[in-house]
Amino acid sequence: MKNSLKNRIKNKIKRSKSSVFMIADFKRLSSNADQIQRVLRQLIAENIVVRVGKGVYVRAIRSCFSGNIIPEKDIRTVAEEFIRRHGGEVRLTPEQLAYNER
Repeated sequence: MKNSLKNRIKNKIKRSKSSVFMIADFKRLSSNADQIQRVLRQLIAENIVVRVGKGVYVRAIRSCFSGNIIPEKDIRTVAEEFIRRHGGEVRLTPEQLAYNER
């Protein structure tokens, strides 16, 4: 089963420049959202991705400190990418602006 949906999703995750994925990212591979979710649950069990929100997944890595499986990107970066992909704008907080002006 080289060309199974699971392998195609795995390859897409591996090759992607982004480390944040949503179910819609895999719609071209299968129009069945339940099937995509089932595969993503399998990939979570295999430590390929981590679920960080409803329908939001991040490529997984093993922490060099704890040995636990963690998201490849920090939660702020994940949130910013999610907001941008949904047409939102990410702005710096007043504290960040003040820090950057130093």
